[in-house]
Amino acid sequence: MITTPEDILNVLNQVPQATAIYDSEDLHIVYANRDMLDMWATTAEVIGTNLGDSFPEFAVQGFVDILQGVWQTGEIYRAQDVPANILIDGIPTTFYFDFEYRPLLNAEKKTYAILHTAQEVSSRLEAWATVRKKEMLEAALNEELRASIEEQQALTEEYMVINEKLSNTVDELSNSYKQLDLALDQSRRAKEAADLGIFDLDVKQDILIWDDRCKELFGVPRESEVSYTRDFVAGLHPEDKPNTLAAVKHAFDRQASDGRYDVHYRTVNIQTEEVTWVHAVGTVYFNEIDEPIRFIGTVMDVTASVHARKLLEDRERRLQEANEELAATMEELTDVNSDLATANLQLRESEKTNSEVNDHLRRAFEQLSQSERRLNLALLSAKIGIWEFNIVDEIVVWDQRSQELFGAPQKDEIPYQLALTYIHHEDRKAVAEAIAYARTPASAGYYDIQFRTIGDQNERTVWVQAKGRAYFDETNSPIHFSGTILDISDRVLAQQRIDAFNRAIAQNALEQRLIVDAGKIGTFSFNPETKETIINKHVRAMYGLDDSSPSDAEAIFGYPIVIADVEQETNILEVILEKNNFDLEFVMNRHVDDKRWLRMVGSRIWNEENQNLMAYGVIIDFTVQKLEEKRKLDFLGIVSHELRSPLTSLSGYLQILQHKSKSLENPQMHDLIASANRQSARMKLLIESFLDIARIGEGKLRLNKHVFSLKELISTIGQMLQQTVSSHNFVFDMEEEHQISADRDKVEQVIINFINNAIKYSPSGSDIRIEARKDQDSLYVGVSDEGSGIAEEDQQKIFTRFYRIENTQTDIVSGFGIGLYVSKEIINLHGGSIGVKSQLGLGTTFWFNIPVSIAGKTYES
Repeated sequence: MITTPEDILNVLNQVPQATAIYDSEDLHIVYANRDMLDMWATTAEVIGTNLGDSFPEFAVQGFVDILQGVWQTGEIYRAQDVPANILIDGIPTTFYFDFEYRPLLNAEKKTYAILHTAQEVSSRLEAWATVRKKEMLEAALNEELRASIEEQQALTEEYMVINEKLSNTVDELSNSYKQLDLALDQSRRAKEAADLGIFDLDVKQDILIWDDRCKELFGVPRESEVSYTRDFVAGLHPEDKPNTLAAVKHAFDRQASDGRYDVHYRTVNIQTEEVTWVHAVGTVYFNEIDEPIRFIGTVMDVTASVHARKLLEDRERRLQEANEELAATMEELTDVNSDLATANLQLRESEKTNSEVNDHLRRAFEQLSQSERRLNLALLSAKIGIWEFNIVDEIVVWDQRSQELFGAPQKDEIPYQLALTYIHHEDRKAVAEAIAYARTPASAGYYDIQFRTIGDQNERTVWVQAKGRAYFDETNSPIHFSGTILDISDRVLAQQRIDAFNRAIAQNALEQRLIVDAGKIGTFSFNPETKETIINKHVRAMYGLDDSSPSDAEAIFGYPIVIADVEQETNILEVILEKNNFDLEFVMNRHVDDKRWLRMVGSRIWNEENQNLMAYGVIIDFTVQKLEEKRKLDFLGIVSHELRSPLTSLSGYLQILQHKSKSLENPQMHDLIASANRQSARMKLLIESFLDIARIGEGKLRLNKHVFSLKELISTIGQMLQQTVSSHNFVFDMEEEHQISADRDKVEQVIINFINNAIKYSPSGSDIRIEARKDQDSLYVGVSDEGSGIAEEDQQKIFTRFYRIENTQTDIVSGFGIGLYVSKEIINLHGGSIGVKSQLGLGTTFWFNIPVSIAGKTYES
């Protein structure tokens, strides 16, 4: 069962055809199997890119425009024998392909992906080109050889000195000609085994290509170019020309004929006026608007069969005439005995005629037998089975290939009902009905169906396609039924895999829509050039728009963005037009009592000309969370202000007690007072952090900058740690003296916060390293521990207000998740940057850098 995207990819990788999938209008490559990557002469690195970006030569050749047209129209595009230039080691190389662009449509008939399948057919076209090239080369060599011989004869006396060299040259040319003749003879034998002529008509350009056999049947010299009007139309027998041209016209009508062409006609040799009966079968290929573009098929000389049939008809006619004459003679016999001799003579002549007819039939039968052997060789090479159905005796006669495909024992003849048992039980009824219908005149005898057999000895399901035809007598009764059978399992299974993949994509799209609806998430798409904006129903609900209201870009994106609860001069539209990725907050006042906080997250997609095409994103209503956060901040501000005064008094008392305890001879009491004093200092720092959060939310956090020594600040912090912390070892790594212009208390607050976190989350007795150094025009400070580390997903959120990591270690460590948030805001106010580097099990480093003051100047980022 296919349950995961990996299963779908495994299925696609088994498709015996080059396959790729694009999931956006700018042809973003979301999938390409190995065959497609080999066809593009590239690697899997192109997956995730745009087709036009990775293969600009495809855009030049028009394939990108065709794919985008398929995306916009939702219509399938197919083509055959199309040349394409592909860069092989940087060199454009031409290949030929049959390909299909199939749009995948959602419930609204909108394209959400394109399935691209292709097959290289260069070898097929190269084979034809090779045959034509060899024929042209043979003619050129013949002409060159004749010219050389004539020149040799004319100049024998004058160039006697170089006679030996010329003789050697002639021998080499003769050997080359023999080798070429042998190769061409082998090629001709392979084609002549079926005694078929091949034609190819480019309908749009009116270019007709015949092989030698076709030219021979129409009496056209092999070296001559051919045209549809001059050679084909002019070469038709006058009596057959109207029907034959009508059959061509009928084949060019896709709705009437589906491109099928099957006709008997006579040709007249222009030079010898010899008449030849031929059987022509072909297929017309159409473009996407049902216009014929190619007409390819074969012709076979059936003169012998036609003559044999005519001889048989002549024989029947003559026998009928003889019988009539014999009846007349018998009637006259009673009256005129003298006419008996004449009747006997006529009878002997009839017998002689019968003998001649039998000889002709025997020779025709031998020719038919030879044609049958050639046809059997062709069918054997294509692994096509042949079967016949004796309608009278209800017996099926089939060859070895048919027996293999049905999984039946090797018997040349079996009853019809027994043959049905080798068909998959779900398909037997349909096959029986198709055969029964083909035996009726209404079907014209045609039989074409796909079904499953019981399979081979490997117990795999075998899909086959059976084609045949029933023939009728003058009373429209079926007298003969025969056809072929072909294994199409790979093609059917590949289509089943593609159908399963399409269903999985549709299910995934449905799940995404359900998720969006369940979370009431607004979605939008925006064209920065045309300002066209498309929104879903949730965005309309957020903005108070009904279904008929237009989605104007200014109305959707005209709000100013909000940073730290302060409205900025820049609005949303300006940000979208400037940035590829955006994450914005804004406030929307629909009316006096309805104030909403909204968050907009999205990105733009660019084309190869570096011009933005579309911006996509989501809009989330976080009014409830914002109001809850504001209540928290108000509460923290009130509590912090109320605790600040008593805590200040308590700290003063503890300092007095600590000073008095030095004169007491009670070390335990002194340690308790010192510990209480440290806890008071921690409480003061926590209250200051709460007040800082309130100030940040109100935009009132200010810096008191002055120039001071960073080395002196860290030395002071080190002395304090040595006096108050004994659970860890502190290692200081500082370079030379550096002066910075900053708020000394705020920078100290950030460093102490880093150190406190390292103490909390690293094992007792481990090292904590404090590092300070100059990094270009800024000063870098980092605090590293040997703790358990922080997961990557937590690193992205750890500087968020009130965020705490949830694991077994943090459960036993107290905290509110505000220290790092305040630290980030302090460093941002200094124009610096802050971050974390960590791996699970390998410890954590928190760091920041701020601009350094040099020669009385501050270089701020």
